[in-house]
Amino acid sequence: MKNVKFPYGVSNFEKLSTQEYAFVDKTDYIEKLEHQNESYVSFLRPRRFGKSLWLSVLEYYYDINQKNKFEQLFGKYYIGKYPTPLRNTYRILRFDFSGIDTSTKESAKQGFNLSVQSALNNLQIRYTNIFDEKIKIHILDTVDAEEKMRYFFDCYPKDIPIYLLIDEYDHFTNEILYRSVDEFIDSVSKQGYVRKFFEVIKTATQQGIVDRVFITGVSPLTLDGITSGFNILTHLTHHFDFEAMMGFTQNEVEKLLELVLQDSSRKDEVIQEMKEWYNGYKFSRHSTETLYNSDMVLYYLKYFARFQ
Repeated sequence: MKNVKFPYGVSNFEKLSTQEYAFVDKTDYIEKLEHQNESYVSFLRPRRFGKSLWLSVLEYYYDINQKNKFEQLFGKYYIGKYPTPLRNTYRILRFDFSGIDTSTKESAKQGFNLSVQSALNNLQIRYTNIFDEKIKIHILDTVDAEEKMRYFFDCYPKDIPIYLLIDEYDHFTNEILYRSVDEFIDSVSKQGYVRKFFEVIKTATQQGIVDRVFITGVSPLTLDGITSGFNILTHLTHHFDFEAMMGFTQNEVEKLLELVLQDSSRKDEVIQEMKEWYNGYKFSRHSTETLYNSDMVLYYLKYFARFQ
């Protein structure tokens, strides 16, 4: 039997695509998102639901620097056969707000500022020669995330727009909320540093610098707190047409299992076990089917393939 590689813990699309991991192809949702004609999207799902991998898919699909790799990365998937007009037309600015030390008010704000700096550094490394050294130094020396972003956008050349991706947007604010409700309110309130950060992004969308936004997280609480400062988002979390964009359907789980199941008479038994442990998610009131937690299914199948 062929040795099937299940991408449990793999959140880099290039690695998944080029190293022959099993992949449930959901790239048709890229086309659906563009046809939806919504430029600024939030999409919330529980932990371990493939959010980071999906952002990686978007990153490689839209990044202008990945244009020469398009066929290699996407050729065997739906979107490679039916590409959209916007493929490989953006510079990518990607934030990840997990891993911030929230043990104190000071460390939380400092960690947020450093995460913003890291994302801006990565963009400048990826797309060389878009800023001169003076601008780079000023961005580095500016402490607050709001001012970093404002100066960055003020100096950004408008030749190629930005697709802005935010992973785990609420990871650190949820930790702050757990420790201190007052501190959480302060961070997302009118003068809070999180809200100010999003206000700068909103201004950049109005200026045509940021053309598209995709935000993931697990909770709507932080979005609710910053709504008046960043009220441009379309929330697709409960939209029926996008429910299965993350997570696995029954049919998808069965196809994955068939890749490694040696005794077909055990199929119903194995599916039932996975259903009891990993199935049960429903995000739209119009749904007729519950979804599986994708990461947990991949974890199960990775070890099932070894020890069955």
